[in-house]
Amino acid sequence: MYFLNSKDYGNENDNSSVIYTELNNHKFLFMRDAGVEVEEDIFEKYNLKDIDVLKVGHHGSWTSSGNNFIKEIN
Repeated sequence: MYFLNSKDYGNENDNSSVIYTELNNHKFLFMRDAGVEVEEDIFEKYNLKDIDVLKVGHHGSWTSSGNNFIKEIN
């Protein structure tokens, strides 16, 4: 397991642990309650591609999972 969110965003949701792991050749990304800004920072820093399972941030609300992020992780 890799904990990807190490920046302080100043709020509880965006400071959530973002976890990446691989299991049986499948890639998992758990965004917890992180929003679009965190997604952009994580993608820029780690350049994640071909995620098999994504747990979207903040329960899938409109404040999480920007279109670009979804397209880029495929």
